[in-house]
Amino acid sequence: MKDDQDDVAIRAASKIFGDMLRRQRQKSQWMFRELAEKTEVEEDIISQLEAGEPVGTEIEHERLCEFLGLPVDTFAKLIRNQRALLETTGQSSSETMPSNVVKISGYRNKWAKTTTHPEA
Repeated sequence: MKDDQDDVAIRAASKIFGDMLRRQRQKSQWMFRELAEKTEVEEDIISQLEAGEPVGTEIEHERLCEFLGLPVDTFAKLIRNQRALLETTGQSSSETMPSNVVKISGYRNKWAKTTTHPEA
């Protein structure tokens, strides 16, 4: 059970970390190739990290964070936060629906009730 929670926490932290890296890289206008050369982290690893995959070493994470102006312990803090969130709520932040996502099924049901349907 604890291993499952750790896996969920790592996956959730990886997704958040990847989003942070991508935003910082794009904001700084770095291309994958340039960032890979400057940080000595392979392009594939950077791409996979930005996609939210739990890859790379702690040193690679720290190099990227340092180069992009993020605190070097960002990934470790994200994992701790996700573990704490799992312990208190039973859900990681990636399992909860973001506020900008709408459940369309409620609207679809309401629409179906108010819309006339042509008879066959």
